[in-house]
Amino acid sequence: KPARPPVAVAPRRVPQQVTWPARYTLDEGVRSRLDATQLRAVDASGVPVLAPREPSVFAQVTVVSKPTWFTVTLKDGAYAEELLAQREKRAAPATGGLSVFVQGNRLAHDHPHIPPTPGRQRVRGLPAWITQNEAIWSATWTENGVSYVVEVECSRPDDARCANEEVLVDIAESLVFV
Repeated sequence: KPARPPVAVAPRRVPQQVTWPARYTLDEGVRSRLDATQLRAVDASGVPVLAPREPSVFAQVTVVSKPTWFTVTLKDGAYAEELLAQREKRAAPATGGLSVFVQGNRLAHDHPHIPPTPGRQRVRGLPAWITQNEAIWSATWTENGVSYVVEVECSRPDDARCANEEVLVDIAESLVFV
């Protein structure tokens, strides 16, 4: 048999054309609840930033942005209380902590030998993939030329919020452009 030519398995990173939402569609209410550092990171992002409609329900919100991506990390008060309890060697709170990660990236990873496959579920009215790995729920979809992912992680395996994808989908559907 003749030798087959090698197949490149490493993806190519291909910048995507981003369609920015109109300024009037940005959620000014959410923007007003971000502190100055968070707002600077949002405004410096090279891609449209999505954030939950009610970021104030989380005790800790961190926004990091670069020219091709952003990430918003949100942790609830129980998460912070759980860390403090571990440090002080005392009982953890009755409910576990919830962590939410929202990320957007305008660089597509192109695998020329693999055709694109649309997601089987829908998030924000768009085809999406919803998966669970290592007890972390993830939803990923493409919107305005940006690949978005939302991940939800519970610090305790018995936390009902991570029993299925409902909380993940609720959070993804609550996202607004800021």
